[in-house]
Amino acid sequence: MNWPKDKERIKRQLYKDDVYLDDQFMRYLTNYFNEIKPLLLQSYQEEYPGKHPTPIELINWMRDCMIVSRLLGRKKEMKTWIEIIKVCDWLREDNLMKI
Repeated sequence: MNWPKDKERIKRQLYKDDVYLDDQFMRYLTNYFNEIKPLLLQSYQEEYPGKHPTPIELINWMRDCMIVSRLLGRKKEMKTWIEIIKVCDWLREDNLMKI
């Protein structure tokens, strides 16, 4: 996986389906996270070689990435990070964010 190439695909998938039930929505978010997880972990480990993050550490790292995007004026990238962070926060709250 390649972050610059895959981030547009990831962003599009986040909005791909309409789901109406909470159970459906959480399943959809879990599937979404499981698809992007290898890319997130690869990117995380490029910054922290040999370190396997906890869900909180991964979310905090994503927040740092979002801040950097904002500081660099990359609004679309920043919004993508915000959405991914929201997904991860919801999953973590329900103990569904398995790393």
